[in-house]
Amino acid sequence: MKTLDLVIGAGETAFVPGGRYFRLISTSAPVDILFKKDSRTLNESAENVEAGYYAVPPEGFDIIEVTSATAQTVKVAITRGTGGYDRTVGDVNATVVKGDTSLSVTKTIAATATLIDAGSAGRESVLLYNNGTATIYIGHSGVTTSNGLPLPVGGSLTVDKNTAALYGIVASGTQNLRALIEYTA
Repeated sequence: MKTLDLVIGAGETAFVPGGRYFRLISTSAPVDILFKKDSRTLNESAENVEAGYYAVPPEGFDIIEVTSATAQTVKVAITRGTGGYDRTVGDVNATVVKGDTSLSVTKTIAATATLIDAGSAGRESVLLYNNGTATIYIGHSGVTTSNGLPLPVGGSLTVDKNTAALYGIVASGTQNLRALIEYTA
């Protein structure tokens, strides 16, 4: 599998070489995708798609045109064989209700132990997603970058059946963390 960073100006088109499997890994705005094989447009072409879109045209493709209305860098993956990509990037908007109540929060994690959730006997689970640009370390109130559980950029972690307080810390600066906290009634 090959990954490519496409620097696309506003209203411009970037070209991706042929293959069999294609995935949009990251975008900051929607793009249009046009698959071509033997100078004809394939049905897998799509408009206004964002990170996570993928296609595996049965006959493969000779070239892909990626067009963006805004200037951005788009990361894509292609392969001539079979392939996959299981890393989530970008914004995650999830609605999951395991118990009777769920709470979605955004936290700014600093270089000192930062409270993510105080915990409670009614907490069922916490889903954490690193929406930042550096590793976030997860742990108890004394968490450090040395003893915390590393949560890499784009990584997620689910903590089930644990009622203790959760904290995060970063090596320097601040990072964005998303959390979906589920409670019972």
